[in-house]
Amino acid sequence: MVARKPLPSSNGYLLSIKVDDPRLVLTPSRSHYLLNQCPCGFNEYWKPTINKRAQDPQDVLVLFFFHLKFNPRMISTLQPLLPMPLAFAVKSRTERMHRAYRRLFANPESFDPPLDFAWAWSVVNSRCVYVNLRLWGGNNNENIAIIPFFDFFNHSPDVSVGIEVTDGVLKVKTDSSYQIGEQVFINYGKHDNLFLLCEYGFCIPGGKNPCDVIYPTFGNLLSISGSTQKLNLVLSALQLPSIYLTMEGPSYYLILILFTLFTSDETIPPLGVLYSLDEDDRSPSVQHGLRLLLNHLLEETEKALESVTALDYYHAFIGLLSILFLSRRVLLKSTI
Repeated sequence: MVARKPLPSSNGYLLSIKVDDPRLVLTPSRSHYLLNQCPCGFNEYWKPTINKRAQDPQDVLVLFFFHLKFNPRMISTLQPLLPMPLAFAVKSRTERMHRAYRRLFANPESFDPPLDFAWAWSVVNSRCVYVNLRLWGGNNNENIAIIPFFDFFNHSPDVSVGIEVTDGVLKVKTDSSYQIGEQVFINYGKHDNLFLLCEYGFCIPGGKNPCDVIYPTFGNLLSISGSTQKLNLVLSALQLPSIYLTMEGPSYYLILILFTLFTSDETIPPLGVLYSLDEDDRSPSVQHGLRLLLNHLLEETEKALESVTALDYYHAFIGLLSILFLSRRVLLKSTI
C-alpha cells in the first residue's frame, strides 16, 4: 500500500474501520452467516473468480502440499536436507492443519485433507488478525477477525504499530511517518525468519531482520560436546528455557550450557557458581564452546543451502529456503 498523502494524519491513525461492517471485518459468526446466505455454490458465475486465485502461493504449508500432490519424489528428496528446526516447523504446521480438518469433518474420506482445503486453511490462517472485540461488546467467538485491508500492508520490523478498538471503530496507529508515494508498512510482530516463512510465506533477506534467531538443537550441542551423558546432566540440572543465538550473540542460558560443557571440571559446577556468571561472560571455556557451535551451525547451513540450490527443480519454496539459509549464514558469521 502506498501513501496518497502524508501519514499519519493529524489523529495519528493509518487506518480506521467500523467493526460492525461485515464487508470490512469478518468474524467467524459473520463468515458462517454469509456462507449460509449464498445459494449459488461454485457455478459458472463464480468460476472466473475461483480460477484467478494465486496458483503459486507463498504459504509454506500450501507449498508443502503442492509438492506432495505434484512431485512427491522432490519433497521426499528435500525433507532430509532441512535442518531439524525447519523440518519440525513444517511438520507442526501440517499436523495443525490436519487437526482443523478432522474437527470440521467427522468422517473424512481420506486421512489427507484435499489440496483445496489446505489452500483455503492457510490463506485464512495467514490473514487472521487477532483483535479483542470483546472490549467493544463482542463475545468469545468473535475475538478473531479477518481484516481484508491488512493484506495490502507489507511487514517491516523497523516500524511500530498498534491496534485499538474504541466506540465500535478499529484503528491502526503508528509512530512512523510517510510521504506521498512511499510504501506504508505495518509490523506483524517480533518474529524470526523461520516463523515468518511458516506463518506468512516470506523471509527478510540479507540479515536485515533484527528479530532473527537460531535455536541450537540437542543434536547441535551433542555434536560439539561429544558426551551424551554430560549434556543430559547439564540440561536436566539447569532446565533452561531459552537457548538461542542472535546477531548480538548467545543467550544467557546458552552461555551457561557452554561454560558447563567446556569447563575443565568433570563435574557440573554448583548452580550458585553458574548463576553468578555475567551474561557477557566470554571466559576461555565459553569462547571455545561458542566457536565450535558457530562453526558447526555454519557448516550445517552451508550444506543445506548447497543441497537445496543443487536440486534440479525450481519452485518459490526453494527460493524462500535459500533466502532463509543465506540470512542464517549472515547471522552466524556476524557472531563469529
